Amino acid sequence: MKREAKSTLPRNEKKPIEEDVESKSRVTASLERKSLEVDETAGGSCSYASANHSFVLFILRKDRCGLDRESGDSGGPSFFDSAVGSVRTTMAFVSFVGRVLFASIFLLSAWQEFNEYGVDGGPAARSLRPKLEVFSKHVLTNVGAQVPEIEIKHLVAAAIALKGVGGLLFIFGSSLGAYLLLLHQAVATAILYDFYNYDVDKKEFAQLFIKFTQSLALVGALLFFIGMKNSMPRRQIKKKASKVKAV
Repeated sequence: MKREAKSTLPRNEKKPIEEDVESKSRVTASLERKSLEVDETAGGSCSYASANHSFVLFILRKDRCGLDRESGDSGGPSFFDSAVGSVRTTMAFVSFVGRVLFASIFLLSAWQEFNEYGVDGGPAARSLRPKLEVFSKHVLTNVGAQVPEIEIKHLVAAAIALKGVGGLLFIFGSSLGAYLLLLHQAVATAILYDFYNYDVDKKEFAQLFIKFTQSLALVGALLFFIGMKNSMPRRQIKKKASKVKAV
């Protein structure tokens, strides 16, 4: 009975994956012959067809390699996949180093102001007080709104918190950290770097204007980071993470 059962099975039965590999191999071979014929009779109108044949051959060979890996013919990932993985790892490390260098500006400033804070807020509060008074007068004169009275040392403490927490979150790629740093820059830039209160011929005008433009550059970098972070589709990130776990 066992022999009869075995004899009933067709001898030429093949697995679906092997049949797919052989069929795509035949298609690839035929396209290679066609591409050679096109190259031999090369003309002005044949370059487009040759390019199409080359593209189709690349897709079929890539798909065939994937089928070979599924059927167990290949020992591991292709060279292309490993190269892409190494490039992604390198770029992730470079991006991390860039965020650390960028956030170090705010972290070092927050650390210095924290050490010099004292009872009254330190040198940062003493330099901020006259500038805040002038800024409040400008707002009252031009806009007609009264800036609420806040103790200077509380403003310095808030600035330290924004720069410290925002810088740490920014290092780990958080959008919240970028928003906190952006809030600090939006408030501090207009008050601290008040070049508009000095004449163009004065020395303070040039110094404060340079710092003002540098602060605007930091604002632009933060806006660029937020835009790139929000433009990346989250579904693709989840798919990439699932593929890495599967491998």
